[in-house]
Amino acid sequence: MLWLLVALAACGKEVELDKDDERFAALYAETLLVQIDSDRLAAKGVAYSKLDTLKKLFALRQTTAERFRAALDRYASEPERWLKVQERALALLSKWRDQETLIPEPRAD
Repeated sequence: MLWLLVALAACGKEVELDKDDERFAALYAETLLVQIDSDRLAAKGVAYSKLDTLKKLFALRQTTAERFRAALDRYASEPERWLKVQERALALLSKWRDQETLIPEPRAD
């Protein structure tokens, strides 16, 4: 019975993103830009290595593909938090678009 009360209380609680969530949202937005650029350049017949670009991005952000995948797996178990992270990533993409910054400046983490 107690676990049911705890579960119901958690359902009504608003998810707030922490610093790690914010960093991941920015990295996730950047990986979306890599995908968009890859598709755009491929349509123009330009040689482009998405894998190499992602490796460079992960190195720049001091992470790895494995850590990125592990974070995605964690978010899979927290759908409300994952939704908030995605909303934050979309907000960042809109901000960068509005500022005409297709490739964001490196963040000081």
